[in-house]
Amino acid sequence: MSFDVLEVAIRYGAVGVVNTLANGLLLYCFMTCTTLPSAVSVTLTFLVCMAFQFSANRSFTFRASGRISVQLLRYFAMAGLNYLLTLVVIYALVDMMRQAAITGVVVSTVLTAATGFLLSLVWVFQR
Repeated sequence: MSFDVLEVAIRYGAVGVVNTLANGLLLYCFMTCTTLPSAVSVTLTFLVCMAFQFSANRSFTFRASGRISVQLLRYFAMAGLNYLLTLVVIYALVDMMRQAAITGVVVSTVLTAATGFLLSLVWVFQR
């Protein structure tokens, strides 16, 4: 792994940590400080954090240029793939193999972080 890829991976991880913290804080605020239904709170939080993650990874992590419309389409495709990967991992580990739910969450989080990084590097934001 070259130093450049390692540096990008560290930035990617930092964006992920910030996004996760923002997700928790924003969802908490929506659910405790407003009268919004929980489904609306979750949806707003998801949309805000997805927009943040795309923007931060585009500008900070990968320092990408190019057509944002193409990158957005690829980003949504990648998010869909990661969603399907999560479903498969949870089904296999929790439903079929009777592992604890947290095991499925940890494994799917590691796998989607890795696939998200690799796809972002070579396809979504093409370095």
